Amino acid sequence: MKQTEVLGLGKTGNQTVPGRDETPGMRLLRTQWPLMLIAAILSLFATACEMLLLTDHLSFSFHYAFRFVIYTLFLFSLFYAGDRLLDRFSAKQADNEQGRVQGHIELKGQHHFEFPLTRRGFLGSLGVIYLCWLPYLILTYPGVIWYDTQQQLQQFFGIPNVFGDGSHLSDHHPVFDTLIFGSFVKFGHLIGSGNAGVFLYAIVQSLITASVLALTVLYLRRIGVPRQLCKATMLFFALFPIFPMYSSAMAKDAVFLPYFLLFSLCFVETARTKGDFLRNPWALTAFIVFAVLMALTKKTGLYVVIVACLFLPFFLPKGRRIRAFLPAIITALVMMVALPKVVFPIAGIQEGGKQEVLGIAFQQSARLLREHPNEVGPQDKETIYKVLGRDVDKRYEWWATDSVKGYTWSDEQNKHLGEYMKVWVRNLAEHPVSYVETYLALEQGWLGAPTVTKDGRLHNVANIYALGAAHGFPEAEQLGVAVHRDPSGPKLLQDSMDWLAGTFFGALPFSRALWATWIPVFLVYECLRRRRERFAWLLPMLATFLFLWVSPTSATIEGVRYLVPMIYVAPLSLACLLTHRVQNPLV
Repeated sequence: MKQTEVLGLGKTGNQTVPGRDETPGMRLLRTQWPLMLIAAILSLFATACEMLLLTDHLSFSFHYAFRFVIYTLFLFSLFYAGDRLLDRFSAKQADNEQGRVQGHIELKGQHHFEFPLTRRGFLGSLGVIYLCWLPYLILTYPGVIWYDTQQQLQQFFGIPNVFGDGSHLSDHHPVFDTLIFGSFVKFGHLIGSGNAGVFLYAIVQSLITASVLALTVLYLRRIGVPRQLCKATMLFFALFPIFPMYSSAMAKDAVFLPYFLLFSLCFVETARTKGDFLRNPWALTAFIVFAVLMALTKKTGLYVVIVACLFLPFFLPKGRRIRAFLPAIITALVMMVALPKVVFPIAGIQEGGKQEVLGIAFQQSARLLREHPNEVGPQDKETIYKVLGRDVDKRYEWWATDSVKGYTWSDEQNKHLGEYMKVWVRNLAEHPVSYVETYLALEQGWLGAPTVTKDGRLHNVANIYALGAAHGFPEAEQLGVAVHRDPSGPKLLQDSMDWLAGTFFGALPFSRALWATWIPVFLVYECLRRRRERFAWLLPMLATFLFLWVSPTSATIEGVRYLVPMIYVAPLSLACLLTHRVQNPLV
């Protein structure tokens, strides 16, 4: 037998012709095997997470093997459709580029939406987005206050809270956010009521975020994203409920989002222009300011800046790398030196505890004592108890670490932390499956498909938070933000969005895994396959992606807060695959 026949090459007479004997299925397998492999890996995790959600343990069964096959076929179909669409857009873009004068937009003046980077273009996009958001602001009047924000407001006004007796501020949640929230409520008191301050905050914060989203649409058009896709992006920002609800909420993530997007815009422009953008002092200053504001408004913002800026210089020519890393250096100095060593001691602000960083490890120890109490040695148990308390196994909840880690950290706990870490490592070697189950259960929202449990609850969807903790806490009267209103508006909004997320057509766009894992993995694959040099454009998204995997929850409504930045930055990340023109920097 000829070697060519062994390799599966077809024959014509005495000659061999590659692929002549291939069936369409074989050809698809040969050309698309990376997408199939990616789909299979993600489906394996999705199946495991569904198994944990429904049975609390990992075990093989033919039912879940069948589910794995279904998930694999679905994800491959999704990725393959995306791949074909990108091919079509790329071909159309290549045709449009022929004969175009560089730097000019084709068919100018023949469309209602040209998205020019001008005041008129900005106000037009902002108007469309904000008008579509207004019904949400009206229905949720005076606004939605999250649980963490309750504690921050209590600190601001000197009311006892879970972090102390109210005599001082705590940096458990960013002090910068606490001052913003408290200032708006305090201003509300001056003009009539705390509720007025909450509503004013909702208007101002959503207007700031909508402005940044409008600027993002114009930026996408300027760098060459097709006009139709820019229009689709604008409508996505305007109509997808996640945007108005998480842009107006009184929560630290809402304050963080516009600065994260502005930082990402500066980042992409720096990568796109090979560092030329930062040669302008004002551009460099803006890049640094947005990075610092990211860190001031959300704890993980510091680490997103460091990780993204750490890898950016590798994509830039020599001589332009130091400026690209300056935002990370200055942000680290502010957050790790200036604030904790100078500002906090002077202002009497208490630093956040270590329990936030160690939440996953504590969660694993709690489940270990619940599942294998007789297999953990007495000394190991005692060490765990000294750090986490003797009832830690009873406080274990698979969906969040709060009950296990608590909200405060004492010197006594800190004294036993070193020994605890040795115990944690030792039990990891002895009970790896328990540790894996704990971790996957905690982070399953980022991997699992929308699933209905036996009690009829729908999990793993990125639902909105129209009701939540809005003014329903006991201290609301003291803060002047108690609301005596007809709850039918927020409830109608909440029920409508929950229903939509549970429908056949709503399940995919509201899926947490879609935004947390499926889209980022697909973008990395496509970028490396098509435009490897533009991988740098994805770094802000990928840095955010990394910190999803140390989230203290992914299944609860609180978990959506950690996911929202991925949704906001997705269109900008997708631009690395949809642009052809290379233009001068913006400034």
